[in-house]
Order: sequence, then C-alpha cells, then structure tokens
Amino acid sequence: MSAGLPCIASIYARVCHDVIKEGITGYAMDFSKEDDVAEKINWILGNPDKSKEIGQNARNFISKHVSLEKSAEGFVKAITNSLNYHV
Repeated sequence: MSAGLPCIASIYARVCHDVIKEGITGYAMDFSKEDDVAEKINWILGNPDKSKEIGQNARNFISKHVSLEKSAEGFVKAITNSLNYHV
C-alpha cells in the first residue's frame, strides 16, 4: 500500500479491517476462494486507471494513518488505558 499499489488482503488478517476500505484502498478477500481472487487480480490488471487511483488512495491512507509514530501512540494509549483500568 505504501508503494502506491492496490492491496488484496486476507479477510482473516486482523489489520485488514483497519486498512482496507473496500474498492478505495484495496480489497479484502477469502484466499480459499481462488477463483474470486484470480478474478480480482485480473480486474486490477485490466483496469489500470482505476487501479492507479486505488493505489494512490492506499498510499495516502498509509502515510496518514500508519507510521512508527502512530503505532507508538497506539501502544502508549493502550498501556495508559490498561493502567487506568486496573487502578
């Protein structure tokens, strides 16, 4: 995604639901449905303008929402909330 490419992610990957906005930043798919995945790959390859747009959306999303700083903020928030909860 950070390379500006549309992403096809497994619906079973936890992060998938946080970063994949269906048809906007990529696609969430069940990889056990091989024909569906192949069809989506062929669609991406056959629609370069739309794929480029999705890829750019993906890059923008990652640069805005996913970074080392954002990850660190999330860990600090989770730890702080956990400490506050147990006090």
